[in-house]
Amino acid sequence: MALQDLNIESDLDAALRARQAVLLKHGASCPISAAARKEMAALAGDRPDVAVYGIEVTGRRALSDAAADRLDVPHASPQAFVLRDGRVVWYAEHYDITRDAVAASLV
Repeated sequence: MALQDLNIESDLDAALRARQAVLLKHGASCPISAAARKEMAALAGDRPDVAVYGIEVTGRRALSDAAADRLDVPHASPQAFVLRDGRVVWYAEHYDITRDAVAASLV
C-alpha cells in the first residue's frame, strides 16, 4: 500500500478510526520532511497491512492543526505518529522519523 495523502477532515476521521495507522505531517519544501516522507513511503511498501497517511502542512494547515488538536500533541514538522484506535502510541519529530523506528512500534 502506498502513502495516502489526507486532504480534508473526513480523511483524518477515517485515519483515526483505523485499528492501527501511521500519520506523517510534513512540509512541501523542507528537506527533512522529504527524507521523512521517503522513509514512510518505504514503510508503506514494507507493511501493506498498515495504513500510512500524510498531511502536507503547508497546503493543508487547517487539517494539520486539526490533527494536532485531536491527537493532543503540539505541532511540529515533520512529525510522525503511530496510532492505535485513534490514540497516539508513539511519535517522533525531524530526523528521528525513520522506517525502522516506526516499524519497531507497530504490532
